[in-house]
Amino acid sequence: MVLVGPPVYVSPRDIGDPRVRARVSAYLRAYDFLRANKEFTLANAAIMARLLPKGIFELTEKTWTPFIKSMEHCIESQTVVSDIASLTVPVDVIYGAFDAFIAQGSMTIIERMRHVTMHRVEANDHIIRKRLARVLVRVIDS
Repeated sequence: MVLVGPPVYVSPRDIGDPRVRARVSAYLRAYDFLRANKEFTLANAAIMARLLPKGIFELTEKTWTPFIKSMEHCIESQTVVSDIASLTVPVDVIYGAFDAFIAQGSMTIIERMRHVTMHRVEANDHIIRKRLARVLVRVIDS
């Protein structure tokens, strides 16, 4: 199985390192704030969309419900750690070193699993560009 930039968030109360716990807590509070403050989120999303390459990010009134449902169910209440732990196949995780959606230290728990191989792509974020795509192709081909 190949995972590209998976959101790995465990409950902050289950994180021993106080720095990682604080980071993950901050991320989860921010996601909750974004979902709870629609006008603020839509206004700032428009600014973000202008800063990113065209077609990368679009959040509008029309896409609001899928956005918040995805955030809630795919990020905030996901079960990536236990899902990966239950797998019996090799798992390759590819992520960008500059991925703003990955809390530093949050990958450690899956990184320690025997059947998981981590691939950190330097100078890359969560958008699949040439560097990340090259690593992805190498992993899939191997």
